Amino acid sequence: MIIALSQLQVKMVARRGMSFSNYEVATGADAKVVTRRIMIALERRVLNDKNVELRGYFEQVAAKTTSPLGGASAEEDGISGASDEDIEQTALLLCHHDSDGDGLLSPTEFSALLELVSAQVGTSYTSAHIDQKFSQYDIDRSGFIDLNELLLLRPQRGLSHH
Repeated sequence: MIIALSQLQVKMVARRGMSFSNYEVATGADAKVVTRRIMIALERRVLNDKNVELRGYFEQVAAKTTSPLGGASAEEDGISGASDEDIEQTALLLCHHDSDGDGLLSPTEFSALLELVSAQVGTSYTSAHIDQKFSQYDIDRSGFIDLNELLLLRPQRGLSHH
């Protein structure tokens, strides 16, 4: 399923320059590898020369993505084992639910995403379950879910309603 972006979302991603000094992101060589991995996955079908704002948004997403490199355990690494299609679809899902365009999912945005998932699979999540999942997957304890952390929620990785 490819998610189409509305004109409003494209305009929102053009707004950049927000500061998150408390947010730990990949640095140096790790950051370059993570960014390159994400952008290559998105360049297959999502990014082209005509959508500069979207490229800028996803560069911001990549820059704010926690590094799965440098000794991260498999439980903390959503990027390395993901296919290009997994990264592409998860990045589009993040973009679709990132209502403020900051490249991260807040607890409210994450809750909206899980409500969509639950509607599609015919189950429901309690507020306590959503809070527990947010805490579980907010590996860096930043108060936000980044792309790496969101990739950890892929169905094959075991998102369930238990």
